[in-house]
Amino acid sequence: MLVGYKSFNKGLINNYGKVFEVGKVYSTTGPIIAGNNGNGFHMCENMEDTFRYFCEEECFDVCLARGSGLFDYKYDEYYDYEKYAFQTIEILRVLTREEIIKYGLNLTNNRFKKYISTTKLNGDEIERFEKKLMETNREFDLQYLDYYQKVKENVFVKKKGGNYE
Repeated sequence: MLVGYKSFNKGLINNYGKVFEVGKVYSTTGPIIAGNNGNGFHMCENMEDTFRYFCEEECFDVCLARGSGLFDYKYDEYYDYEKYAFQTIEILRVLTREEIIKYGLNLTNNRFKKYISTTKLNGDEIERFEKKLMETNREFDLQYLDYYQKVKENVFVKKKGGNYE
């Protein structure tokens, strides 16, 4: 069993057009295989891993979900994300936008980079991230924010000696 995250298109609609409901339990049969051509109900232990498929704009739902029964696990080394496919999934609740932002504000290192590169933030949210990064002496992470959210070019420029500015 795993309690984690599942993202949907707005209205709790998956990529195949199936509508899910909070509080409902869904099950499937057959071999459980994680992946684009797999079988089972996909979810992730880390919220930012779900964004790979759903967060190109602000209109999406992120749910807390519980997977159980037979499962399969997949780690994608190229994109550095992991996901599970479960035989059974229960949609526990929809997270608020504030919960999604607070989650991201507390991430560090590669998890922060994945979150900030796959989530569409509005202007106020970008300001909150800037403030948090400055307060926690994470100036380097400001470059990720500039590059992915403000779409600034030449953010990562190598200085002499090979280090990034």
